[in-house]
Amino acid sequence: MNWFGLTIQIPAVGLLIAILVSLWRRALVRVFPFFLSCILFGLMRVVAGSAVMSMPGAYIYFYWVTAPFEVLLAILAVHESFRKVFRVFYLLPWFRICFPAGIVAALSYASLRSYFHPPVHASGIQAAIISGMLAAQYVILTISLIFFALVRFLKVPWRIHEFRIVLGFGLSAGVTALAASVRSDFGTNFAFLIQMAPALTYILSLAIWLSAVVHPMPSRTGPDSGQLPELTPEEVVSKLTRELTAVRSLLKRS
Repeated sequence: MNWFGLTIQIPAVGLLIAILVSLWRRALVRVFPFFLSCILFGLMRVVAGSAVMSMPGAYIYFYWVTAPFEVLLAILAVHESFRKVFRVFYLLPWFRICFPAGIVAALSYASLRSYFHPPVHASGIQAAIISGMLAAQYVILTISLIFFALVRFLKVPWRIHEFRIVLGFGLSAGVTALAASVRSDFGTNFAFLIQMAPALTYILSLAIWLSAVVHPMPSRTGPDSGQLPELTPEEVVSKLTRELTAVRSLLKRS
């Protein structure tokens, strides 16, 4: 499998460096600090992983030690974009529970799945580690789905940076979770496919992120900028409250 891993890491390193350069050139470093940290850590992880890839025992240890930190940074990066897009809606009490509720739902599903369908190829501490990593991917995927569901429901204007950042994380987490689930249920019967799918999806996610950060932050809004004018927090909350009241009235009459 070393040839496949090395082949994947070459474009991964190039894309990661390109993302970092674009973040710097477009003055996005301070705008997305957690996303920047995630990309930096990913680059260091890929480079360091290449150095030990020829030693399977060392590489497995390196992978499982560093993976939790990468997952944590990914969750923080998704939350970073979530807060930026929906910051005005946090004035609504019910909205504040959306993000933590998604995490609780994902962890609950992952716990039930690991209890009723434990990994067939592992046991003990190894099974617990695999289940924990799978749960983390479910968290990222669930938050990403909630993000786009809220975008559609609340009719949030298009924001290329945040939307594509979350899309990349959600896509990568979804395929990784699917591959981990297949491995958990069927063992190593599809080893190469299980390894290939998340790696190729990660490259696709890097391309999506690069397509986002090559754009500078919009300097203004209005009819000439291609964005909807930004409302004040009070105007947004008032508009949303009126729409929800209308929906409740319609449901009562039906």
